[in-house]
Order: sequence, then structure tokens, then C-alpha cells
Amino acid sequence: MTTYDQRERVDLRDVHGELLWMRAYKPDPLPKGWRMAKDGLDGAAYRHESGLVVILSGAREADGNRWLHVSASRPSRLPSWEDLRLVKDAFIGPDRYACQVFPPQDKYVNIGPVLHLWCPVDGGWPLPEFSAVIAGRRTI
Repeated sequence: MTTYDQRERVDLRDVHGELLWMRAYKPDPLPKGWRMAKDGLDGAAYRHESGLVVILSGAREADGNRWLHVSASRPSRLPSWEDLRLVKDAFIGPDRYACQVFPPQDKYVNIGPVLHLWCPVDGGWPLPEFSAVIAGRRTI
């Protein structure tokens, strides 16, 4: 598996001169049931044997930080919670945080039955810890 440190030594840069750090976040080897459908310097597309389709990409966003972005879709319906959990574990990692964003209605963009996850690459998690312990068990 190629690590971020190994990948950064290769001087591949995007049109803005930024190292193509995203390549280090592509799963290698792919988890069982997945195959790569298309590869690119800034991301890739994948298909699961169940029909689930994923696009993995990365970019430096308006906050100045690098973020991984994963979109998940199915041909005929919105992906389920289990689909999204499978995608998160496979492409972001089971031990990392990821979030969905529900913007104000006037900022909605709907191009089809697609769900999105984002994960910060730089620094820690930008949101507070929302879980709690109730009756000895952690919520969420």
C-alpha cells in the first residue's frame, strides 16, 4: 500500500501546482467486492458487485484544508444507510470521521439519487463530539 509520505515524494501536480496527494488515499488493495472503473490523478470511480457506484476525489476546499469526497449512487434508488456505511469503511476508513452535509434549501443541488460524504485530511475533526454516554452505552 502506498502511504501519503511515499506519494508526496513523487512530484505530480495539478493545474494549481498542488501535489496530487489524493492518490495516496485510493484503497490499495481494494476491499472485497470492489473494482476500479476509472482512474485519475485526482480520484477514481469504483463499482461494487452489488451495483453500488462510488466516486472518490480530493480537493483543497475554501477553508484552506484538504478534504476527501465520496459520492455513492445506485442505478435505480438512493443508497441505503448500509450502502453508505460500506462506502465509508472502504474509502474513508472505519476509524475516521466522515460527514454528510444538509445545506439550506436554496443551496440544494439535485442531480440524481446520490449521497455524499466528506472527510478532513488536515488536522483533526472540525465538529464537536456529539455523542453521549447513556446507561453505560455511547450514542452514535
